[in-house]
Amino acid sequence: MSHRLVEHCGPEPGHPGYARWRPAVRRALIAVCTLLSISAGAQQPFSMGIDDRVESMDQFRGVLMHFGNMYANKAVCFGANQSLAEVRPVIEAELQRLGSTGLPTPRQILLALTARYPCPLSPYRTELRPAEARDMAGSWLLSGTALQFRFPPQSPAWESEKLVPLQCEAVGYFPDSELRTAEMRGASTRCPFSTAGDLEFLRKNPRVARWSVPAKGQLDVTRTDVDGHLEGWDVFVVDQTFSEGRLTFAVGDLLQYRRKSVGNQLNAAAGFRHLRRLPATAP
Repeated sequence: MSHRLVEHCGPEPGHPGYARWRPAVRRALIAVCTLLSISAGAQQPFSMGIDDRVESMDQFRGVLMHFGNMYANKAVCFGANQSLAEVRPVIEAELQRLGSTGLPTPRQILLALTARYPCPLSPYRTELRPAEARDMAGSWLLSGTALQFRFPPQSPAWESEKLVPLQCEAVGYFPDSELRTAEMRGASTRCPFSTAGDLEFLRKNPRVARWSVPAKGQLDVTRTDVDGHLEGWDVFVVDQTFSEGRLTFAVGDLLQYRRKSVGNQLNAAAGFRHLRRLPATAP
């Protein structure tokens, strides 16, 4: 899931000549283009303001490639060997959805990029749909391999995680907006959550957090114990089991992308949670 955006050489996918390129030739060209894009990514491809409109489609592609490689694995994540030719129409569609008309500005391109390609994987796929409150209600656990994908691969957040590693996180979305969470940390710490009932002791504590679903696929969290707290997630539910890299997402699982946090000006997914529903009784 940790990949850079590559510029496609030769005919683009869908072009009549694309099928005539042998797979081995295409792989070799992708490798060459990857080296070229890494080199180009270190250069400034445009001399314009962040809110000035690009002047041509060539400049649009240059800005997209620049941002794609600048923020790869920091704020955006692409699939293996994902090319500019594949990403560009997705970004164009997102720009239209956001109300952009005509040629966009670099800021609009960047916001569309972080919206459509969050880490560790894009949720815009047929196996997922935006979650509703009824999909989220209940007790959940983040554990196992999913812990390794909570932040983008090159996020500075991983540095603090080395000190006291997270073993698991329990999340409970209960009636009347009651939200309960618990993190178990420490290399020798055991995760005590195996059933939904294991979260009941948390509900005896004072209520300081509330959850709400202002729109389908959105989750807002408010806290009374943290001044200036800002927390909002895009949430998707799995309708069809699928795998991506080392992760397998089962029907009913939740994928949460934290879009709102203090200092996040890009609307980037600064955090990710793959939650599995805790069973009523132990397996």
